[in-house]
Parts: sequence; C-alpha cells; structure tokens
Amino acid sequence: IVTSNYKLSICIPTYNRGAYIGETLASIISQSNDDIEIVIVDGASTDNTADVVNEFQGRFENIHYHREKQNNGIDADLAKSVALAQGEYCWLMSSDDILAAGAIQRILTEIKEGMEIYLCNIMTCTNDMIPVRSRDFFSKKTDRVFDFSRKEVSIEYLVEAKSIGALFSYMPAVIVRRADWMSVNGAEEFFGSCYAHVFTLFSIIQKKCKLKYINLPPLVLTRFGNDSFSQKGFVNRLLIDFDGYIRISDKFFSEDN
Repeated sequence: IVTSNYKLSICIPTYNRGAYIGETLASIISQSNDDIEIVIVDGASTDNTADVVNEFQGRFENIHYHREKQNNGIDADLAKSVALAQGEYCWLMSSDDILAAGAIQRILTEIKEGMEIYLCNIMTCTNDMIPVRSRDFFSKKTDRVFDFSRKEVSIEYLVEAKSIGALFSYMPAVIVRRADWMSVNGAEEFFGSCYAHVFTLFSIIQKKCKLKYINLPPLVLTRFGNDSFSQKGFVNRLLIDFDGYIRISDKFFSEDN
C-alpha cells in the first residue's frame, strides 16, 4: 500500500499539448507546496510535451510524468493518472487550462469538510486566456451542498442545473476523493467516449455521496473550444456530448435500473 502526505493530486492526461501545458503547470506550481503533487499521463505525444514537462520538473519536484507507448485516449489516460496519484483528493485537470490565483488554497480548505465530490465554477476564455464569462452551472448563483443520501436531492440537482457542466462535462471543474473514485468498477466500458469520468462520478453519486458546488470565484480558466475533440468541427463536438450522455442515461436511468 502506497502512503503519502499529499492532500491533493492534480491529474493531467495530455497529448500533443506542448504549446499549452507549460502555462497549465506554471499556474499550478506557483501556488503549490509539499501537500500537492502533479500526475501527468502522456498518451505518446509527438510534439515537445515531454521537454516542457521536464523543464518544470526542475522547478517542482512533485511532478510525476508517465509517458505511454501509444495514445490510449483521454478516458484511459485520466483513469491511469488517478490510479497513479497518491493524494487524498484528485483534481481532474486538462493540459491547456490554468488555475486561477488562490484556487489550490481554496480547495485545500474545502476538502477539510470531507465531501466526496467538489464541483467548481469555471471562467471561459479566448485562446489567449482573455476572460469571456463565468459558466455558472446552476440557476442559484451560490455555493451549495447536495446530499444525495436524500432521494429528492437528485431531482433538485437536475432541476437547478442549467449547464452540462453540472453533469461533469467540464473535467477540470471536478475534484474527487480518490478512494471513492477507485471504488468504482466498470468505467472501461466507456473508454473512447470521452465520458468515462462522468460514469465514475455518477456511480459515486449513486452511492449517496455529498457534492459541494463552489460558485465564486471561478477556480479554473478554460480555453473554450480548444479541446482536442473539436478538431473535426463544432457539430461533431456536440455529437460527442450527445452520444456520451445517451450512454450514461442508458446505464443509470433505464427501466432496468
């Protein structure tokens, strides 16, 4: 059994993000200490990603870099990053977004409450990281705890949600207790969908967890529309969302369940 003193692991799957991952890492290590580790799983990038990461390893010793022999996709790489992590909580992070100032300290304070999942608001930005607007996930613009041990809370959650961000579509908005993530089986069925992490989080909710939504301030600045799934156009990007959530709904909300 691997034990560590890490409170928080920043888990980053990446592929050919050498142009961006340096900004991501800089935003993390500028506010990190010995309680933090960064776990990067690289799906066999063909660009300078490894060189950029190596440079930052010289600045922050708690960066753990794992390069795969082939590109297995974001689902598998994210799952591996969490499996390799040693922190009590894992922040699911993309390799082209950046953390807002003070974000790590806010989460270190929040996780003392011991919720299974934390969902933070994000700020969408241009490709040059110029802020555009905050992406509030719920109609009530306030911090909120959802206790899923009460049956009616699931309905309240869905009714109040006004964005698929509430359904975990924005991966970097999620901080999850690692032990709960690792207790879930079956995510491999969703590898290749880009929504295996959603299956895992819904599975945790199904076990009657508590989730805290952090409305303000936004803790992640995200390059909107820059994800690797957008390369085949906007319509195809939307189809990934539709297909992913249809599969999720079939799994959790079919008449057989």
